[in-house]
Amino acid sequence: MVKIEKELQMLKSKAAEQDKALHSDSHIIALNKQLDWFKQEFENQMSIKEKNEEEINCLRRDIRAMREETSQTEVEVKAARRQNKLLAANLLKQEQNRGELEEISVMMDFERSKIIKESAQMPAPYLSPFLPLEQQLEAATESKAQNSLFDSKLNNDLLPVRESQEHSQQQSVDGGVTVLQQYVIDLIASGKTQDEVIQEIGAYYYSLTSQADQEILQL
Repeated sequence: MVKIEKELQMLKSKAAEQDKALHSDSHIIALNKQLDWFKQEFENQMSIKEKNEEEINCLRRDIRAMREETSQTEVEVKAARRQNKLLAANLLKQEQNRGELEEISVMMDFERSKIIKESAQMPAPYLSPFLPLEQQLEAATESKAQNSLFDSKLNNDLLPVRESQEHSQQQSVDGGVTVLQQYVIDLIASGKTQDEVIQEIGAYYYSLTSQADQEILQL
């Protein structure tokens, strides 16, 4: 028993010597220092790794959000393109309608101008161009009882002239506007040019001379 205790004591002393030798060995000390440095570096790298993983996760979330936003933007762009196509088609249709309306407006203006110009009708050739129109109308009314057929024909021929006279506001000083004056007033009011007025008056003069020639031949 004593022997075992001595051996145990001896082993403990040897272990203490070896431990002391290890702590006093410069190579072992350097290795321990390197081991401590690697441990610290490992901890630092693990910390950096965790931070990088957090940043990567944030970037992944951002990328996912950007993809979702891109998908939504693509849908909106497609809808906007469809809307633009519809608007372009409507605009083209409106342009076509405007062109048609402009053509119709031009045609209506032309027809209105034509109707206004045609509103000035040539007086009947048997009316005296140098006598007041009202005087001849009154004479035609007085002769109605004597010659109904002639009065009917006269009234039909005088109807455009009477309507023009009702719309005219000009009166001559000597008691009334003559047939020729009224005709000239109607021609000017209808918007005819000077050459057209001269041409119409020439045609009226030709109808008067033709009527006079026919009356001379009948006599």
